[in-house]
Amino acid sequence: MASSTDSEGFPTVCDAVFATVVADQRGALAVLYWARSDGFGTPLVLLDWLTPKLTPPPWPVIRIRLDLLGTRCRPRYGVAGIWAEGAALAQQCEARPILEHLTKPDYWSSLILVATHHLNAGSVRLTTMASARMRVAKFGALPVLSHAPRDEDGDPTIPAWLYGISLALDERAASPPEPDRVKIVA
Repeated sequence: MASSTDSEGFPTVCDAVFATVVADQRGALAVLYWARSDGFGTPLVLLDWLTPKLTPPPWPVIRIRLDLLGTRCRPRYGVAGIWAEGAALAQQCEARPILEHLTKPDYWSSLILVATHHLNAGSVRLTTMASARMRVAKFGALPVLSHAPRDEDGDPTIPAWLYGISLALDERAASPPEPDRVKIVA
């Protein structure tokens, strides 16, 4: 049987590639590129990541990189696009907004638990390229397995990492919450 990854750890085929984007208060951006596979290989692979400045707008470069990674990983269902934190950022980069309930401070501990579970289960791995970038640039998301509240001025790679894992591997977290049902007593 052929290997499901190439020599640099990139999937040779996957279901979809996507990106998660988060901006901090200082104009720093975290862009994480992911490959999702169901049924073969590692379920979620961090392909690459960048931390460009928000100005000048880096959207064309981000989209080109996502498309190139899609070509390399041959997603069966195509490029799933970009998920951005906050409606304003999503509109600016023509992306889908990350579901609002995931961005709320009350949900931070749940995101960390989801990520911890999937990391410990071996459901998430990094390519050689993504690992190499971590040795030369700041990537605060590893390790982030504490239950500290989110620091809004902190490293944007942390929420981008948590959102990527939750959106790809936790169907319940990636779905809008259902409203509480009201029981009517007659």
